[in-house]
Amino acid sequence: MKSVVARSALLLLCGMTALPSTFAAVSTSTKWSATLPGTPSGSGTWTVSMGVYNAQGVLVRTLLRGAKVSPGTISGSWNGLNDAGLAMPTGAANPYTIKLAHHAIGYAWEGVIGNTSSSFDGSQVHSYMQPVSSIAISGSSAYLAAGYNEGQPGLSGFALSAPQQALRPFASTDAFASYAMVAADDDRLYWANTGGMAKSSFVGAFSRSTSLPVAFSSGQSTCLNYLSPGNCYPAQSYSGVIDVQSAASGSSVQQADGCLRQSSLGADGRRHVEPDRHVVCR
Repeated sequence: MKSVVARSALLLLCGMTALPSTFAAVSTSTKWSATLPGTPSGSGTWTVSMGVYNAQGVLVRTLLRGAKVSPGTISGSWNGLNDAGLAMPTGAANPYTIKLAHHAIGYAWEGVIGNTSSSFDGSQVHSYMQPVSSIAISGSSAYLAAGYNEGQPGLSGFALSAPQQALRPFASTDAFASYAMVAADDDRLYWANTGGMAKSSFVGAFSRSTSLPVAFSSGQSTCLNYLSPGNCYPAQSYSGVIDVQSAASGSSVQQADGCLRQSSLGADGRRHVEPDRHVVCR
């Protein structure tokens, strides 16, 4: 069921705009507006990201992140807060610039080879970046996990009566998750995140009837990608999952309580000092 792309076309149209030139953060709001040109190719919308940058060119506030926007004039305001909700310094000595990046990039697939799906293209083609890692069969349906599947669902399936037609009812395109170890009963599809880019793992579930996530009664919330410490991107926020194992990363040594102690960057986006692991104490 693994496919190989025979031909593809890359449609590219992009630009970067700074608006207005510079301004000082204010306590109420700073208004902005921009005009997106023409009609982009492909879907007819631009993919837009916009942020506020300080004089050193550091992003302090994300205004838009991969938003789909039609051509024409867009406008909004900035309230002077950074991504952590803190007020930025004001006055002429603290100028800021709003930068807008837009593009209309997409692949126009012109067919695949080496694929036994019944359709030549479309949403029912079996297409995975990696070999299928697990399959669960319940009733008249089969469900499969394909790990990380860039831009496409990592959880898929098919009816036993039509195995060459892929069914993708579950939202499973998170780039920070790796979908594996599926199991199913009459009501639910269970799956495990085995790492992905977040290097954390947990077990989640979907309702087979509604295709929506289902929370375990003893579950907890976890985040695979933080916009800022304690502030999770909605697409990487999971609630009601179980068996959460968060891996630490970015180990370093810092001074604490008169000792040099080991610290690490935890899955919550914050640095944690490990008091039982010291290197040197005075």
